[in-house]
Amino acid sequence: MGWPGEQLLAKLWETLSEKGVGSLLKPGQMRREGLVNLELERAKLLTLAQTGRDVEEIKQGRKDISDFSIALDFSKRPKVKQPGFVRREPILEVSDAFEVVRSNLVNDAVRREINTAGAVVYAEETLRDDDAPAPNEYVNDDWLYRWNDYSGEVSEGDLQKLWGRLLAGEVKTPGTYSLRCLDFLRNLSKSEADLIAKMATFVTSGFIWRGPNNSLPISFDEAMQLQEMGVLLGVDSINLNFTLAKNSDGANSWICVLTSHKRCIVIRGENDKTAFPVQLNTVYVSKLGMQLLGLGDFKADDDYLKKLGGFLASQGVSVSLADSLPAQPDQVRWEAEVAI
Repeated sequence: MGWPGEQLLAKLWETLSEKGVGSLLKPGQMRREGLVNLELERAKLLTLAQTGRDVEEIKQGRKDISDFSIALDFSKRPKVKQPGFVRREPILEVSDAFEVVRSNLVNDAVRREINTAGAVVYAEETLRDDDAPAPNEYVNDDWLYRWNDYSGEVSEGDLQKLWGRLLAGEVKTPGTYSLRCLDFLRNLSKSEADLIAKMATFVTSGFIWRGPNNSLPISFDEAMQLQEMGVLLGVDSINLNFTLAKNSDGANSWICVLTSHKRCIVIRGENDKTAFPVQLNTVYVSKLGMQLLGLGDFKADDDYLKKLGGFLASQGVSVSLADSLPAQPDQVRWEAEVAI
């Protein structure tokens, strides 16, 4: 019997190898025998870090690319001695220029391969303990090639982790993340990422509740910025309502569960006592926004959930706060209920 994520990791490498992506980390070059998972991940990360430092040494002129054992032949033409007078017209030595361009292209290619390999390592890390079966479908070619191009531009560790999770999610369930999501992340700034993370803690079942006086848990300017980014919908409207989806919980009772990351609000009511549909004034998270939320490890804001639960309780329903448990799609499981 293999380890939990063996099927998904095999699918990942089958996908990458077929398209020539992540060539610095070919499984055949880094045999897993004799290395526990953590040692292997450490070895790969150290290798990438050292290679990155070597490239920086070349860029700073402290080393020459020919100092490294790579299968490339670079000419060693001596520098042309400059005459003792100033030419009226500059003369371009084509052979020197060609060598500079070639060296820059190689440096850039190596840098991009290092960045992509770093993202692949994080994708492996995401899938390693996931015991879900590998899908029959493959990642779309256009999606994978665009991911390869964009991930090569990212050298910062946290962003590489984000691109790794993106690849892992797409390998696990092809079609989860759109090309628009890739384009959005490519141009995402740190301040925008921080704003999305701030918003994420308040998202409940795909919406953010407007509290008393139509107030939001983030400022109106922040909400409008998120709407302009395409993450939120209906910020400038106060007529968007969310109606609780009631599921039968007996002959005369119903139940509804609102999820917020690893927490949930459990709502129960009686048909003969709750004659009107319970509605919430909300701002909705867009399809793109929900894709972005799937890439982060966000935590729910309990104080916000308690305020929302208190408002619902004032509408004549029974409300409790609980821990949300992993479940199959379209199912909800929870434990440790505490009444609000």
